[in-house]
Amino acid sequence: MKAIRLILLMTTISAQASSLVYAPINPQFVGGNSNNASWLQAQASAQDTTTDPSLTNPSPLQQFNSALQNAVTGAIIGAVTKGLTNTSGNLNPGTITVGNFTVTMTALPNSMLHIVTKDLTSGATSSFDVYNGS
Repeated sequence: MKAIRLILLMTTISAQASSLVYAPINPQFVGGNSNNASWLQAQASAQDTTTDPSLTNPSPLQQFNSALQNAVTGAIIGAVTKGLTNTSGNLNPGTITVGNFTVTMTALPNSMLHIVTKDLTSGATSSFDVYNGS
């Protein structure tokens, strides 16, 4: 009997176990692996078959008109910039009107300028502050 027990003890295979650890795939979960984000984005993009019905390719005429509008806008912006800068390139407080737009620049403390742009046809205004670099 002792011999049989000894043989059984010598021939048994030892088994080991460890606890299971849950690791979420979605990086939005607390503790998720952020390295999975690009893979998840690629999976979502591959499954996305929706298209914008209002999205159309512009015709050559529309492309030309858009480029022309950008060029004219750039020229107007250049004229405004030249009218409001001094020889060293800093912006001078003042008002300038170009076409249907008025740009007013007011000096603020700490070398800041307050710029207000007004559309004379609609009355709409937009304003922002900028550092003058003095």
